[in-house]
Amino acid sequence: MNQEENHEDEMLPEYDFSGGVRGKHYKKSAPQSNVEMMNKKLEELGGLQKEGLVSRAATEEDVSYVEQHIGSRLPEGYRFFLLQYGSEKAYFNELVGFAIETYPDGVCCIDTFIGAVPVETHYCYDLVSHRKEIEGYLPNNILPVADDGAGNYVCLSVAGDDAGQVYFWNHEEVRGIEEEPSCKNMEFVASSFTDFITKLQIYNGK
Repeated sequence: MNQEENHEDEMLPEYDFSGGVRGKHYKKSAPQSNVEMMNKKLEELGGLQKEGLVSRAATEEDVSYVEQHIGSRLPEGYRFFLLQYGSEKAYFNELVGFAIETYPDGVCCIDTFIGAVPVETHYCYDLVSHRKEIEGYLPNNILPVADDGAGNYVCLSVAGDDAGQVYFWNHEEVRGIEEEPSCKNMEFVASSFTDFITKLQIYNGK
């Protein structure tokens, strides 16, 4: 082989990607785009207010505490929501909700988003305690993440074929005690938590 042929076969160091990781930068950018989308939508809705019972932001340890109790990793979009807004119960100053066929007038308004951090002086305040409240009524992969103030929940599937999807659970259609927990009294709302946030609208005066 002559010198010219040998030179053509050589790969310059700056073009050697043998140590690269497929999807490395995509994994970093995908959640960030979800966060930006949620932040923008929440700003349009007037922002979220907090009750003031927890004086700090949610941490990875708080989110891990929830995940340990439910036995699954939370969907990424919802994890970012908790870390940014979910230390405690949060609410809108405006009347904010989403379209749902089974609700009166076809609209369910959000009373509060449930926080990740327990508050000892308040019963059934955080995600884990709310999950325990519905234990036996819904499958184990379902986590309540918000409520309407009337005993109904917005729920998130955290495992299984529908992981990441958002549902509305009507407590007035609770199964009989002899039945196995199922999703038959739940209505599909959104394909992801981020998609759910983008569906929210202000309904003041409507």
